[in-house]
Amino acid sequence: MNAYHSEGGLFLDLTAVGEKSWADLYSLRLLARTGFDFRRKRLRVAPITHFFMGGVVADEQGETSVPGLFAAGEVAGGFHGANRMGGNALTECAVCGAIAGASAADRAKKERPAGFSQTRLARLVPGWVHGNEPGVRGEYSELMASIRNAAWEHAGVIRTGKGMEEGLRHLSRLEGDLGSLAPRGPGEGRRHEQARSALLAVRCILEAGLRRRESRGAFFREDFPSADDARWRRNLRVSLHSDTGRLALEETPIAGT
Repeated sequence: MNAYHSEGGLFLDLTAVGEKSWADLYSLRLLARTGFDFRRKRLRVAPITHFFMGGVVADEQGETSVPGLFAAGEVAGGFHGANRMGGNALTECAVCGAIAGASAADRAKKERPAGFSQTRLARLVPGWVHGNEPGVRGEYSELMASIRNAAWEHAGVIRTGKGMEEGLRHLSRLEGDLGSLAPRGPGEGRRHEQARSALLAVRCILEAGLRRRESRGAFFREDFPSADDARWRRNLRVSLHSDTGRLALEETPIAGT
């Protein structure tokens, strides 16, 4: 996988495409405007994160389990199942965004404005509010790079149980590294929370991936390459226990199965 990440390993080769196609096809005309000479050169390519089929649980109005918090679009999970059809993401944003926006506005009309407490914010996010801004230490950039690498290595296109277990051990070490850093100002406070959220997101992906012992849609496990409808035609709901900080995974059968 490293070779694909650092060097591409695959190429997009359009050198044999005729001039008429370059003139007639809109997608090719767009490529021609990028400045890269596709007619004479191959372009090195690599996988990227394109669409996330999972996400936040929301009801028909877009409201989540957090009162007053609404979600729409790719951040909301369960809409497309194990994969999505091309173009459905934009339709989902337009339709569900309008529903969630109207629902949120209606909710706001009925609620009293919430007070804002800098003291409470400082307690929840140390270093965010108070203190000077001495500049963000390089440790935060290095930590985020390590999190991205862990996600690529252990939660990438092709996964295995052994690889995901190693990924969780790696995350535990990175969580320890984050715990040793104390934000010194607002900039580092933001970086600290970004790293904490990234670690949590990757942990959710790996723990859910370990639980699902099959391959389905865009999810592929090399050690379980086939779909298992009898056991795994269901969703996995992940929640964070507020007291212990541990993740809980709940299997929810798909309606009609």
